[in-house]
Amino acid sequence: MIPLRKALTSSVGKKFLMALTGLSLVLFLITHLMGNAILYTKNPELFNSYSKKLHEALGPLLYVAEVGLLAVIIIHIITALTLKKQNSEARPINYAETKTKGGPTRANAASKNMIITGIALLGFLVLHIWQMKFGSGKPEAVEANLYNVVYAVFKSPIFVGIYMFIMILLGMHLRHGFWSAFQSLGAINPRFDKPITLAGYLLAAILAFGFLGIPIWLFLDTPGGLQ
Repeated sequence: MIPLRKALTSSVGKKFLMALTGLSLVLFLITHLMGNAILYTKNPELFNSYSKKLHEALGPLLYVAEVGLLAVIIIHIITALTLKKQNSEARPINYAETKTKGGPTRANAASKNMIITGIALLGFLVLHIWQMKFGSGKPEAVEANLYNVVYAVFKSPIFVGIYMFIMILLGMHLRHGFWSAFQSLGAINPRFDKPITLAGYLLAAILAFGFLGIPIWLFLDTPGGLQ
């Protein structure tokens, strides 16, 4: 039996770890969007009630979950960087035409910039957590009325622009990452390739546009939405 440390430090083990952390992050994004979709109602009471119940249900575990989320993203990125380094050392010369074992390469703008989009998403997460927890300078006020904080942030055209840009990067990252995760887990074969690819495209579009629409929706809201 291969020791766990050796398995995780091998190329195959790192790809497997990337796939698991990546799919874990996808599950988080799905649940996060489901909660944030309440913002489309422009109902402060409903959103604040959801936020309060979430805090009460999780309590201190909410902070543990946030740190854990950040840790998963960092592990995901570090693993990707080490894999890229290994691949570069193993094949220092760029080929004129890159091919996969199954034929033509799937290389595109999304696949070629996974590291860049991943780091950008990590930076955005830090900004997002800071804004939604400490941006007002009063953490207790944030917990009492999170809708006010979100609404105020999305009344800034600068932050709306940043959020929109990052959500586009998220869609690009998910478009390739979802398919790549299943490939690393060994679930890709001719029968499942097209369905998984299509599922990745749909998931990327739903999550990216689902999150992207929130800042636009609140930014275009008429004055008086703040409660």
